[in-house]
This record gives sequence, C-alpha cells and structure tokens, in this order.
Amino acid sequence: QNGTQQRVYYSTSYTAVRDGVIGDSADQGIPTGNSFPLNNLSNGVHYWRIDSTEPSGVVKGNIWTFSVTVTQDTTADFD
Repeated sequence: QNGTQQRVYYSTSYTAVRDGVIGDSADQGIPTGNSFPLNNLSNGVHYWRIDSTEPSGVVKGNIWTFSVTVTQDTTADFD
C-alpha cells in the first residue's frame, strides 16, 4: 500500500518540535483521524509540526505556532 501517514510533533518548546524524532517528548504519534485533541493548554506559545511519511521517505513539515492566554472566570453565582 502506498498510503501516506502524518506524524504530529507538539510542544511548548520550539527546539523540541524542530528537533523532534520518533519516540521523544514532542512526538505525539500518528493520529487516527483528521484532528488532534489538545487538552489543558497552558499560557504561552505552542508549536507543532506535521511530518508526512511518503513511499519515498519522510517529508519534514513546517513549524507552526499559536498562543494561548488563559483567563480566570470571574463569574460568581450567588443563590
């Protein structure tokens, strides 16, 4: 089969994603669907990269970023 697989690398460390290899801390594996859940995001910049495994070998993806600002809920419910 000549299918393509995508492997996800994700971290709050640019270096970990840039240098990510299979089995290290940034390696999130091969997703089974078209999405990747992110839980318990912390404040700051987050980095990710998607590598494709083609019949000819691995094609290393670009590094992408997004920022998170977590705010506290100041809503109070007084009964």
